[in-house]
Amino acid sequence: MIKDFFDFFNTFITSMFTFTLWLLKISMIIVLVALVFAIFMIILVKLTTSYSIKEETLILSTIGRTAEINIHNIIKIEDAKFINWSYRNNFVDWFNRIDIITKNKKVYTVSPKNPYEFSKNLQKINPDIVLDI
Repeated sequence: MIKDFFDFFNTFITSMFTFTLWLLKISMIIVLVALVFAIFMIILVKLTTSYSIKEETLILSTIGRTAEINIHNIIKIEDAKFINWSYRNNFVDWFNRIDIITKNKKVYTVSPKNPYEFSKNLQKINPDIVLDI
């Protein structure tokens, strides 16, 4: 009877250990898949986000969205102090975020490689833009 108990106990412990290892393997696979997906999305956003100036229009584009802003409607460019959670007006692919504020109080968040040079290029077209960066 004691031998049966130890056999049962040994089988139970082995089963629990095997189940725990299986859960650990599954969780590691889930974490790795999530990490690969996150890296893929960061690279995709980085490669598809662009800012261009065409005559007097600033064109902001990223995955599936484009915004065209008349440069003469821009009143201010400032450092982005807060994260812009509005998906529609957020064209950020990295750090160095700046906010572009228009006359109708819309705020577009962008992250050009060189924010100062980007702002100066816009200011050449519209000298009334106030720079706060």
